[in-house]
Amino acid sequence: LKAASRPQLNIIDRGIECNILYIDRYGNIVLDITRPQFEELLQNRPFRIVMRKVQDITTVSNNYNDVSVGDALCRFNSAGFMEIALNHDNAATLLGLNTGLRYPAIRIFF
Repeated sequence: LKAASRPQLNIIDRGIECNILYIDRYGNIVLDITRPQFEELLQNRPFRIVMRKVQDITTVSNNYNDVSVGDALCRFNSAGFMEIALNHDNAATLLGLNTGLRYPAIRIFF
């Protein structure tokens, strides 16, 4: 995606709201925040991504096997965007995001 076509991040009290750019064929949820944007906003503070039906995500993983099978993680994909995934499972289906309807924003708290 070109930088001009990306939605602007929405700064909220104690964090940001990210939009879902797309859900890949494995059910990974790709957000509209890049690693440089995330690191600039994080400023070495702890963070928490609160997800329904799964444990909160509080670390950035390098790969899927950094967490146990079925656990949630966030990582930056090869295009540089944050993705939320489940190790050996489908995050979009578990979170009810496989409907193709308008997706809710994902909140990251600092």
